[in-house]
Amino acid sequence: MRWLEHEPGEPEPRWEDVVEVSFVPTERTLVLSAFEEFYDLELPADGPLRVRYSARAMDAGHADMADDPPDEYLLELWPAPPAPEEILRETSASAGYWHRVARELSPPPTPEGVAAAEEKARQEQEESRRRALLAQWGGRMPSERMLALGSRAMRLAVRDRPLFDGLETLDDHGARLLARWLARRAFEMAGIAGLDWAAAALDALDTGQPLPIDMQEAFERVSPVTGESRLEVRAVFGSARPGPASAGPVRAHPPALVRRSRAVQRGRARHHGGTDRNVRPCHRNVPPRPRHPAR
Repeated sequence: MRWLEHEPGEPEPRWEDVVEVSFVPTERTLVLSAFEEFYDLELPADGPLRVRYSARAMDAGHADMADDPPDEYLLELWPAPPAPEEILRETSASAGYWHRVARELSPPPTPEGVAAAEEKARQEQEESRRRALLAQWGGRMPSERMLALGSRAMRLAVRDRPLFDGLETLDDHGARLLARWLARRAFEMAGIAGLDWAAAALDALDTGQPLPIDMQEAFERVSPVTGESRLEVRAVFGSARPGPASAGPVRAHPPALVRRSRAVQRGRARHHGGTDRNVRPCHRNVPPRPRHPAR
């Protein structure tokens, strides 16, 4: 094997079969293989190459399977722009056979074809990801703000899409007001709004101050409710970040989107037997109800 700085001249007369092809390596460290033999090859430069393959005594080497066969080969490489392949010399029957085989093969992909195939695969992957997201978000993609909230917003979009769409229309101020109203309403319905730590937390939300208690600790102070209700309360506090204080506690009627949600909840309550099973007052100070009457 030889590395040349420029194109060589005519092949030497002793070479019976000579071909040239272009080669565009993707990296400089390669491996040259021949049957079960492998040789490391380090290219001295990047860029497209021209390769000349010369052979001698191919027919004799094919017929003679001795340990020291008579056939010889030479591989020469030099920098050159891509060009069509070319048969410079054809003498042996073995070379003629492989030339016929090569002509029946499909042409190798061009760099443009490889780039187009990679772009098509990228677009298909992106489309597959988009369809998966659509399914996870209930059939319509949310805004970037809602998308950034992750699984919390995703669960709400699947469970109550009208409420989710209404939340997307709120600006930051409206979202804070709603979060404060929802937090207070959730504490009232759970029967814990009058507890000292709960009242302090609600007052802090109303005045835009940091919460005086870690909310994970707050959840541990109340009796467990259903997993769905716990998620809803967590979602409220996840979005109720301190902001500029407004005029007093939020006790007004909820906005239209919340009224729509309450109508949906009433319909679900009727379907489940008249009460919302996900909302029930409970805290650790309430003793459990006995299963059997006392005797």
